[in-house]
Amino acid sequence: MMRMALPVLFFSAESDNDDRYITRLPSNLKELTEWASYRKINLKIVLEDFISSPLKKNSIIPIVFAIKRPRKVINHLSDLEFISFFIFPTLAGDKYEFQENSIVENASLIQKNSLALAARLSGYPADVEYNDMHYIGLGAVGSKIALHFAKSGILPKSLIDPDISLPHNNIRNGLINLFGLKIDKLESDIKLMYHDDPITHNITKFPETILNVLENNKNLLSNNSSIIIDSTASFGVENLLVKKLNPASARYARVELTEKGDIGFLRIDGASKNPRMDDLMMEVYSQALNDQKLSEWLIENKESRTQHSDMDEIYLGLNCSSDTLIMPDDKVSLHGAAASVGLRSVLHNKIENGLIQITHLTDKIGLQTNRKIYEIQPVLAVQCNNQPQWRLLI
Repeated sequence: MMRMALPVLFFSAESDNDDRYITRLPSNLKELTEWASYRKINLKIVLEDFISSPLKKNSIIPIVFAIKRPRKVINHLSDLEFISFFIFPTLAGDKYEFQENSIVENASLIQKNSLALAARLSGYPADVEYNDMHYIGLGAVGSKIALHFAKSGILPKSLIDPDISLPHNNIRNGLINLFGLKIDKLESDIKLMYHDDPITHNITKFPETILNVLENNKNLLSNNSSIIIDSTASFGVENLLVKKLNPASARYARVELTEKGDIGFLRIDGASKNPRMDDLMMEVYSQALNDQKLSEWLIENKESRTQHSDMDEIYLGLNCSSDTLIMPDDKVSLHGAAASVGLRSVLHNKIENGLIQITHLTDKIGLQTNRKIYEIQPVLAVQCNNQPQWRLLI
């Protein structure tokens, strides 16, 4: 029975630039030895030493040649071209030997994924230090954003979601999963993507509500160099985080869709929590003075709430996990991608101000998209002398 030996790797000399490209590859050991000799590699001597061990007698030998070319090779990262072969021992009587007519086959050399490669292919500068990212909610939007960044080499610091995947979730979720925890499936996909690299084992998972997580892990979100990405569409989660986070805590980003997926919002609070998330919500409403689509959305909301109290507030966000919500996956995917782009600007540029991104998507006649980003300066807080528990934000 033949085994696979450890590969042998040959590098050409640094000064050798080989411009001899070939159309016919060696098919036996004699041809391979001659092919190597043209490149100043004495394959025969090396192989004699390599196969002298009894353990190598019945082994297939993988061989890789790193050939230095005059210029960068297409589809390669450098001017080195890697050409690979398998050498199969020949059965001679009752034993295997390496002979001149031993079969040689060309082999494919496939580079495995790494975080550095993913960042380079995604255009993320290697000299930029990125924030730790905490994801709250891995639904249709959150799962896509987490995958966008994971595929760019930026892995989650933590995943927070108690939900399992139901059959209808697979229609819009970025994960294909069934009756398993969403956080487990995302972690599994990331490990598969990066070949179970040890660094992928550093993701912390919390199959709990954010309330329980914060009660049991009080310092989880205490680092202001990290960022929270909340795509739960829950006002309760937003309200909790606004109250719990202090000026030294992590930056808070919230992603929401509304108007049947025609409008997407990304809000990111300012450094030191000024402006806060609720300040940014008021700024979104004020943009309706100049944004016809936002104005129509607010008017529609007002008309649909006429049977309720005039004190009802309008909240952003639709819960995409519902099996009654009508919204195609391509719309959700576009908004998830737009949110990732907006978040990336904060990661790259270290923006200290608050940020609002409003994305409009219209698919009634063809496809029209529009994305606007607003930096929001810190607000001025004025405290009342006679009622110190009240503050006026300007």
